[in-house]
Amino acid sequence: IHSGTGRLWAVLVQLKHLHGPDAQRLVFREALKQVPKSGEVWCEGSRIHMHPLSPHMDLGTAQRYLQFAIQFTPQFGDSFIELLRLQLLFANFSTNQFLASQEAEIDEAAFRENMLAYDTSELELKCVNADPNYGALWFHCKRGPFDTARQVLRTAKNLLVTELTKFRYVYRDGILDSLHRKHDCRGTASRQRTKARTTPALASGENSWLTERLRHNPLAEQYANFSTGLLSVNWLGSNVNLLADSERRKFLFGSDQIVP
Repeated sequence: IHSGTGRLWAVLVQLKHLHGPDAQRLVFREALKQVPKSGEVWCEGSRIHMHPLSPHMDLGTAQRYLQFAIQFTPQFGDSFIELLRLQLLFANFSTNQFLASQEAEIDEAAFRENMLAYDTSELELKCVNADPNYGALWFHCKRGPFDTARQVLRTAKNLLVTELTKFRYVYRDGILDSLHRKHDCRGTASRQRTKARTTPALASGENSWLTERLRHNPLAEQYANFSTGLLSVNWLGSNVNLLADSERRKFLFGSDQIVP
């Protein structure tokens, strides 16, 4: 296997999700030494920092990485979908409206409406000009061989709005923890909790680094795999053996085939 193949390095970074965020970051750093201009690798790096259960969540870093991803490999559609997820998160969490405290209620209707009303026309234009043609999330959102880039992105937006609304508390808690770490508002207790979460136990491949977070977010136990922006795709990837042949073919090879 050629060490300069960015797509393979990106797959390796994603596979390391099973071993925890620290293992992912180590592989990501090594990948950047080998393929510093691989958009797929930079996209995987952004996912590490958008994982709401990770102690490395940092939306600012994720945004910078996605800018590199789109600049270096504009044909990789997943980068645009991840950037869309980031923008939808900013639509709700760029102000203190939903960041008052971890105990505050988040109005579901208002949360959803903020995302639906968010102007993504600039991102759509950038995506149309790049005309992406591959990526697991991209293929999942491409419902037919003749869907345009704009149609794919709008399908992705509808899926993301549904999932982000469902897991709004998980993302809210992750962002609050990120802000507290950045400004060191929790003192020694915060550093101790962070240290505990950033030391993954690899026994039996279990994500024991998630234990503390899942204890406070039982809803997240249904989809502990936040490795990409669309949890439905992550579930499919973990349960390919449960799919019908047609569904398995679409997941593995995408929808770019023209079927007579």
